[in-house]
Amino acid sequence: MMDGFSQALGVDRQGRHAARRGAPSGEQGAESGIVGVVRKGKALAEWAQGTRIMRGLGRYGKARGGLLAGGIAYSALFAITAALTITWTVFMATLGRNAQLRETVVDAVNAALPGILQDSSGEGLINPDDLILSGTSAVATIIAGAVLLWTAMSIMAGLSTAIGAMFGVNQRTENGVVSIFFRLAGFVVLALGILTSAIIGSLVGSVGTMLLTHVGMDGAFVQFGTKIAVFLLAATVDALVIMFIIRFTSGIRVPRRDFITGAALGAFLLSIIRVVGTSAVSNVSGNPLLAPFAAIATLLLWLNLASRIVLMVSAYMANPPRAYVAQDPEELRGTTTPNYVTLSVPETLMWPHDPITGSLLPEPDNATGEEEEELPEWGGLAGNLARRRAEKLESKAREAQLKAEEARAHYVSGQRELARSQRKDS
Repeated sequence: MMDGFSQALGVDRQGRHAARRGAPSGEQGAESGIVGVVRKGKALAEWAQGTRIMRGLGRYGKARGGLLAGGIAYSALFAITAALTITWTVFMATLGRNAQLRETVVDAVNAALPGILQDSSGEGLINPDDLILSGTSAVATIIAGAVLLWTAMSIMAGLSTAIGAMFGVNQRTENGVVSIFFRLAGFVVLALGILTSAIIGSLVGSVGTMLLTHVGMDGAFVQFGTKIAVFLLAATVDALVIMFIIRFTSGIRVPRRDFITGAALGAFLLSIIRVVGTSAVSNVSGNPLLAPFAAIATLLLWLNLASRIVLMVSAYMANPPRAYVAQDPEELRGTTTPNYVTLSVPETLMWPHDPITGSLLPEPDNATGEEEEELPEWGGLAGNLARRRAEKLESKAREAQLKAEEARAHYVSGQRELARSQRKDS
């Protein structure tokens, strides 16, 4: 039974082994008191750390997901103006003459982004009429639109980088034009997705209830079914938006099963904070310190929650292995000066490190473990000569290694230059 439960939660091999160790059997079953409780507690903790959710949260923490989410929320606070300006301008040019529909859309946007637009009561941060791109100068309109698009693309670039970090992808080789296109597309899809989900939640629900009442299908059960249907429709839109941003904007290729499962989970959580979170985060206005900035604080908190959900779901999709935890400072050169890779000390370039980020990789072989044998100093002429010879050869070996790496890099650079020249000639 435990194995089936572990499989359902995606527990890794180490966690399943810990669960079997913790199960009482034989001599272990005879354990009692503190010893038995401690053993079972350790086994349970190791098992829990092996679940897919905990491994995903571990990747989220190691990749500084909370910090990235805060940066995304802060940047998005400014980029939202771009999204609303473009979307609202298009809406007013097409369907904005209908006053009732306009009020419905304002309510829908405020349901998705609490307190962002002024409604009929006059409450809200932004007057919708100020968002319309208009004016006598076409040049000014073009410049304003370009600035808005650049702002929006910047936030999409940050979101793409943060999502890549959740998958352990720190660098991608991509065409610049294609990258710009997908960032712009991601921004448009994200803006339309948020607006569509909000409209579905406010408009479709009321229209559906009205139609069902008109045909005589009324009652608590019907209303509950309508709410569930609206919830699922909005969640479907959110799932499609998440999938587009991860696959195309961020360039992450996720296996189908993980992709669908993660997107569905993210959509469910986003729908939950849309339904419940709007009223929950609106309680910010009750804080005397934040009351003058209630709308901005509420919006910033909502964006932070949404960003955290997207990044946590991305880490869950990645299904990463359990993070290695260094057991000894020497594994990460903790007692060495410097304890990082730097060109100032060329010897550090020989240490195992990530060539993209420059981060040190752990070296379990460096762990001190047992105390090293203390050997006497070999002095005298013979000892000094032997020590100096060893130091000289070690220094030459390091220099030779560096020169070999430079020579290899020069050779590879020549190969690439030759390949480019041949492609041009052909």
